[in-house]
Amino acid sequence: MVQRQTQQPGRSGNKQSHLNAAQVEKYIAGIDFPCDKEGLIDCAKKNKAPDEVLDVMQQFSQKEFNSPMEVAQQFSQTRH
Repeated sequence: MVQRQTQQPGRSGNKQSHLNAAQVEKYIAGIDFPCDKEGLIDCAKKNKAPDEVLDVMQQFSQKEFNSPMEVAQQFSQTRH
């Protein structure tokens, strides 16, 4: 019984650990740079980003982005 309880949090943790910055770029496909944080979130929603991605984006401290690389960097920094 204890093993099951230990495994369940690992499973949900694994979902988030599978999300990496490079994968996030597909959820912002089609956006023009420079863009703002709200534009990123709107684009990600339109591209059917999972809630975990949207949650991280909403926590971004950076307000404007000049490239997909900046978004990826902010995603990595915010997630950790």
